[in-house]
Amino acid sequence: MRWPLPDISNEDPRSLLPDDPASRYISSRRIDPQVASARSFQRAKTWLKSCTQAHEAHVKCPRYTTPILPTRVIDVSSLNPRIVASNGQHGDYVALSYCWGGPQLTATTRRNIESRMKGFRLSTLPRTLRDAMKVTRQLGLRFLWVDSMCILQDSSRDKQAEMAKMCQVYKNSFVTIIAGSSRSCHEGFLEDRLSRHPTLVSASEAIEPEIPSIYNTSALKLPYRCPDGSLGTLSMTKSASLSLIWDEKNEPIYRRAWALQERFLSPRVLLYASDRLVFRCQNTYIMNGATSDGHAMPPELLDSVFFSDSPPPQSEFANGSVYLFKNWSSIVESYAKCELTVAADKLPGLSGLVEQYQRLTGDQYRAGLWLSALPGALVWKSMGEGSRAPGYRAPSWSWASMDGDVQMNQIETTEDIELVDCHVSLKTKHVPFGEVTKGVVILKGRLMETKLGPRKRTRCTVDISWWPRRRPDPDWELYEPDRRHFRSEFPPNEAIGTIKFDTSEDEESDCPLWFLKFYTVPEKIMVGGLALTPVTPRQGCLARRFHLKPKLKSFRRVGTFLMDYFQEDCFQYTGSEVIRII
Repeated sequence: MRWPLPDISNEDPRSLLPDDPASRYISSRRIDPQVASARSFQRAKTWLKSCTQAHEAHVKCPRYTTPILPTRVIDVSSLNPRIVASNGQHGDYVALSYCWGGPQLTATTRRNIESRMKGFRLSTLPRTLRDAMKVTRQLGLRFLWVDSMCILQDSSRDKQAEMAKMCQVYKNSFVTIIAGSSRSCHEGFLEDRLSRHPTLVSASEAIEPEIPSIYNTSALKLPYRCPDGSLGTLSMTKSASLSLIWDEKNEPIYRRAWALQERFLSPRVLLYASDRLVFRCQNTYIMNGATSDGHAMPPELLDSVFFSDSPPPQSEFANGSVYLFKNWSSIVESYAKCELTVAADKLPGLSGLVEQYQRLTGDQYRAGLWLSALPGALVWKSMGEGSRAPGYRAPSWSWASMDGDVQMNQIETTEDIELVDCHVSLKTKHVPFGEVTKGVVILKGRLMETKLGPRKRTRCTVDISWWPRRRPDPDWELYEPDRRHFRSEFPPNEAIGTIKFDTSEDEESDCPLWFLKFYTVPEKIMVGGLALTPVTPRQGCLARRFHLKPKLKSFRRVGTFLMDYFQEDCFQYTGSEVIRII
């Protein structure tokens, strides 16, 4: 439904000047820095109309039908907006994705919800929210959804209920506004980008300028004699390799964890970036005032099957289909780099995406990992300086237990490792992909005990005195410098492998270590797997709380290892046993 809206534009007259004469002959355009001009809003409306109505040109985009509104939305059709309860009403709405930048002092709570349903002044809101309301009006739409305004922030029950619907909120939005350039809700995103854009200089004024951080160089303005004899202008960069390169991943919004699934799940996006306005749907990726030449579709796109109202049967994607899970590792790796205001939101922040994967595959989800990918997916790696989350957030075998970069690996495991069971307990049953209170994986495999040496020597050792044959490998010192070497206990004390601890706390602890074999690399004559430490008496209380069977040895993960097996796999001399990892 479209509504007549008040004219709240404050148009800069410069944006209404006619185009340069050269524009009839040169198709590329300099990025339009005035993202809040009437021209920019008209472009946005044209893009959206093409995506939602020109089905033949947008075959990858889902057909748009007016959806049921979220539980609460902001009605911006009057001078003083108000929050309304949808009560199942259908309508077009805009969703906002933005960086909070700290606690939201103007958030909706149980105390102020009634007054806000009567109306409130725009001046009481942070600038980013005011800008979002302006865009909604300029697009000719009535409703806007903002998480801090439409979810009761002091109600755990309301937050959990609305979190379970997050996938549908963004998936069904007419368009999602991404305030990409703003680091907090107070910065806004509609200011002119003129000050951020490289200055165009004449040839006589050309010097080597200081290069802005989002560009590789500035542009050179040159006269251009058009075929019809008129004189126009064009801008050029020094070379193709130093062209004005922009990457949306450098925008501040990419550091916010919740924003990742918000942009993935949105079929149409208006990204207000640091120097430009960008429109993206499943079929189009275009800049404000520029062609999309040279800008490939971003890789972070869900396949169109995710947006289909009638997806193929689950049988087509069963057993961890590569077709659907090819980007899951990159999604997790990107997500792990992001920041969370609330540490406990690590798993909930991906719940909307997980819901979509599960809907298509019927696969089972276990605290950040898919059951069909186990046990191989357990061998993820911590990259850089990671740390364990404060308190309990996820089992040690899940990447979600970490803060910091991770590298996901879907390895081909050997017959020596077998998944016996894996289960988690949810904090809230009606949020099936949210927080967990415990998690256990039970494996059958080959274990080897090791000894951790003094920290100052940065070495640990493994007793292989029973090893029938061995061959020193002096090149181990050159392998993976960020990993810690371990050596044989006896002369010549040669390096035989490395261990990569998940955190510095794990590395500095005095706990005993065990290696659990997962895979071999025949061409490199190596064997690898998980580094574990037994559950301590203090952690035994945790094991009892998990109702674990006492007859099984309990471990927690502390890292990964890689070992040279000297023409013979040393794990063949160890017995196979069933263990649990918590």
